[in-house]
Amino acid sequence: MEDQEKFECADCGCFYWVKDRDEFECPNCKQLKETQQWYMDYEVIQASETILNFIDFRGICEDHNLTSGDITPSQTIELERIIQEFIKQNK
Repeated sequence: MEDQEKFECADCGCFYWVKDRDEFECPNCKQLKETQQWYMDYEVIQASETILNFIDFRGICEDHNLTSGDITPSQTIELERIIQEFIKQNK
């Protein structure tokens, strides 16, 4: 294993033989981060769907002659946050 050094991932403790430890990303940690992000995104979408059901997007589109009522995931998260703050401050 020329030009390689043994590298221990500080996060998970796995050992790898690597050529450049500065450019190396632990595949175990990368997969774990991606899985965690997927679950966080899924939970946000699930929670948002229930609160967003109270918004009449069809009516908004009709009132403003919009051709579509699309909303991005980041806009969904922001709208969810605003509605949650609104509920919290008015309890």
